[in-house]
Amino acid sequence: MRRRLLVVLLGLTTVLGLALPAHADPGVIKDVFIEDFQGTTALDDPAFTDCLGYEGQIYEDRDGLYNLTIHTTGSMAGVTHVEGDVTASFVISPIQGGGIVYTGTYREHSAGNFLVINGEDIPHPAASFYLHGTGTGSDGSQIRFTIRGHFVLDKRTGEVRRNTIISTCRVS
Repeated sequence: MRRRLLVVLLGLTTVLGLALPAHADPGVIKDVFIEDFQGTTALDDPAFTDCLGYEGQIYEDRDGLYNLTIHTTGSMAGVTHVEGDVTASFVISPIQGGGIVYTGTYREHSAGNFLVINGEDIPHPAASFYLHGTGTGSDGSQIRFTIRGHFVLDKRTGEVRRNTIISTCRVS
């Protein structure tokens, strides 16, 4: 889901950002992207399926703001620096059958440089995100989870140096 969202974010930046320039240094366009997303995604990460005891799905209602710096000239031409925060409410439930339903909130911070190549956002050279959430189960239990991601690309060779996503989940 994160990749799909960043592609949409950067696509809108490319289309809208160039049409709505703000005051900035020559060769730089400053813009803001406001996220307002609602949707359901499968939770297929083993950290979550093991924690929940079932294959689940998460409904998210995300609201956030990303500050964008779009480089139009020089060695960074075509690169967009993105930094922002999202707050969200969520409901985690089984895809089918019974199980505890969790409701709660999370906060996510993302930062990095991206270059759109063939419609896909590529860290250029690096991007990171951190998400931390808490919730309460329909049985009164508590869920806590984090997801951390860090991506590094060698600008000269295009080789992926690091592509790490670490998820943790705990129910008590």
